[in-house]
Amino acid sequence: MDISAFLEEFRAETEENLEHLAEGLLALERDPSDATLVRGLFLNAHTIKGGAGMLELKVMKQITHALEDVLGRLRDGGETLEASTASLLLKAVDTLRQIVRTEPTLETPSPEMQELLVALRSRASGVIFNLPVVKPPSNLKSQKLALLLEPSQTAQLVQRQQLEKAGFAVEVFSSLDLVLERLGDGGVQLVVTTLEPGGVDGLELIAEMRAANLKTPAIITMLEPNLETQNKASKLNSSVLRKASIFDTQLTEAAKACVV
Repeated sequence: MDISAFLEEFRAETEENLEHLAEGLLALERDPSDATLVRGLFLNAHTIKGGAGMLELKVMKQITHALEDVLGRLRDGGETLEASTASLLLKAVDTLRQIVRTEPTLETPSPEMQELLVALRSRASGVIFNLPVVKPPSNLKSQKLALLLEPSQTAQLVQRQQLEKAGFAVEVFSSLDLVLERLGDGGVQLVVTTLEPGGVDGLELIAEMRAANLKTPAIITMLEPNLETQNKASKLNSSVLRKASIFDTQLTEAAKACVV
């Protein structure tokens, strides 16, 4: 049977469900007790698995089935999303995105995909599984450097990847004071921070930078940008972006534009 006539519809539906999965994981880390959100993520994965099964897309089905099993454990086992599981699920979502865009009919998983399947199946059985840590490139000194101040582990993973796609080496920080201290050492081309109620105040950080005559470009990310914050950021020669999913290119493009 020629499935080419069905692949475009499958791609469109899958892209939408993967977008919901990526955004939902960010939201779930902010509220790990949101059972409704977990059920929604499970349904997104289940929908992709069903479509892949109907079209006999073997690797797509295998990975989505394993992803669904992890979400099922979170849904049924009363567990909450922790950093290593968030990283694992985001890796699965990113891998599925690559497959559906390039080779949805792939029949045999690559070694990296096989490793991912093992990790997902282990997590579904209750084992907290950490993917291998990717070593920083050896030429960090020749790369542009971005400092990232972001308390959310999931958002850190997403934004680090987006900044690395823009050609930056990334150093992650947990406090405003540490960022200011690091800026004093020099060599930084970009600061990316956030604005969270009761948490990190990116505007305060950038105001202190400007008061110290540090002109390093700065970007604030937040879930729901508003005109008031945008106006305050503009006065500090910085910009505000929506905190987006792993597939959004807005931060990547904005980071590229900050340094010529």
